[in-house]
Amino acid sequence: MKHNSRPPGFVPPYANGNNGHNAPYETPLDASGVSLHQPIPRRKPTTFAADVPLRGFGPTLYALHRFHLGGIVASRYIAALWILIAALAALGIIPGRWITVTIALLLWASQIIIGMRYRRRHYVSFAPAPLPTLAVDPLTPSEKLTVFATGLLNVEGQYQRYTYRPGFYRTFATGEHAIICQVKGCSWLGILSWPEEQAGMWYAFINPSDIHQLTWGKLRFGNTLYPALAIDYRLEMPPGPRRKKTEVRQETLYLACTEQDSAQRIYVDLLQNLPAEKITASLPVPQS
Repeated sequence: MKHNSRPPGFVPPYANGNNGHNAPYETPLDASGVSLHQPIPRRKPTTFAADVPLRGFGPTLYALHRFHLGGIVASRYIAALWILIAALAALGIIPGRWITVTIALLLWASQIIIGMRYRRRHYVSFAPAPLPTLAVDPLTPSEKLTVFATGLLNVEGQYQRYTYRPGFYRTFATGEHAIICQVKGCSWLGILSWPEEQAGMWYAFINPSDIHQLTWGKLRFGNTLYPALAIDYRLEMPPGPRRKKTEVRQETLYLACTEQDSAQRIYVDLLQNLPAEKITASLPVPQS
């Protein structure tokens, strides 16, 4: 005798048919791994370029003025060393006396003067060059290009000058240009460290109406030389911890790219969004 193991009224799950009693078991599409919905594409994670190596006189000075030891910038230890040597020589503790004092004070003064000179130009040198033919594709609002930014960046009302920081350039649909840079906490020579409070994302936002001039050229940072462009623009700094009222400055931001094609696309993008009167009156004519 054949026994029915199913209780009365039992309807097999996932059965097809009018009442499901006589239909074979079938797994629904979702349970079988076949989806009726289109999968949501995953966004690619943003990956910043690696920092450029600190090789050369300029990068070494930059590191000495940016990396800290015990909460004090490294260059101050060197300046204090020259003063200490001069004081010890004047007291006759180390030989040479006034000759040693003179040499130590000259080194101290040279460090300050050279440091100020390099700091004013962001530890880089920009060489203008003839603009090549701009046969490149225009930038779309969703597109971003890898850059190394040098100049004044800000976040939440705080402003800092950085050199060759890796980041991205993009232009919003409104026409505003954005440079998004990453500052990572790192060390130098194994004992000096970057201030933790400066680590994070830093930005520059430039409206086309604030741009005075674009210049094509190359930007050198020690042994690193990339095609670049200099953006002279008007920066309005709102009141903050160090400013009682709005401050307007004329700033220069350098954008360097490892590939000349990327630098040209940024140049063209900046040029296309400029008001017509600034293209004819302020900017150099591209050379073919």
